[in-house]
Amino acid sequence: MAKTQEPTLAEDQQISLTLEQLQSLISEATKEQQKDSDSKFSELISALIETRKPYVDPGQELNKEVMRQSERQQQAAIDRNRKWAQDSCLHVKGLGGQEPGSASAFWIHRSDTGETIGVCSFCQRVISSLNPDDQRFFAMKGSNVPSQAGQRAFLDPIKAMTARFSEEERKKIIERLHFSAS
Repeated sequence: MAKTQEPTLAEDQQISLTLEQLQSLISEATKEQQKDSDSKFSELISALIETRKPYVDPGQELNKEVMRQSERQQQAAIDRNRKWAQDSCLHVKGLGGQEPGSASAFWIHRSDTGETIGVCSFCQRVISSLNPDDQRFFAMKGSNVPSQAGQRAFLDPIKAMTARFSEEERKKIIERLHFSAS
C-alpha cells in the first residue's frame, strides 16, 4: 500500500475552500466550545444556587431541637398544673377574697346550639349541660345572671351541641342522652 502524503503549505500560501467546507469546519470547532461552555455554565448556575442557601450551623439546629423539647415539657407542666388547679378548685365564690359563701363561681352561658356551659372564674374549668358529671355544678346557687346567645334551629340539634367535643366524648354524650330519653 502506498502512503498518501499530505501536502505541506507555507504560512502565506492561500487555499481554496467551498462554502460548505468552511461551514463544516466552523461548526466542528464551535461544537467543542459549546459543550465546554454549557458544562461550565451549568456548574456556575449550581454554584450560584448553592451560595443562596443560608449556612445552617449543626450546633444551632441541635440547640433549636433542645429548645423545642424544653417548650413541650414546659407546656406539659403548665397543662398538669392547670388540671391540678381545676381538680382542687371548689368552684365557689369567696376564694379570691370576695364574699365567702357557697355561691357558684361559674359564669353561665347558653349557646345558640342549646348547650349551656359554665366557666369557673377562678380556674377556668368549662362545664357543660351535656355532661352528667357537671350537673352538680349547675345545681349550685349562682350570683351571676346567665347570658344567652341568639336562638337558631338546627336540623340535628344534638350534632350541633356536641360539635365541640372529641369523637370519644361525643359518643358518650349521645349514648347518655339516648339512655335518659327512654
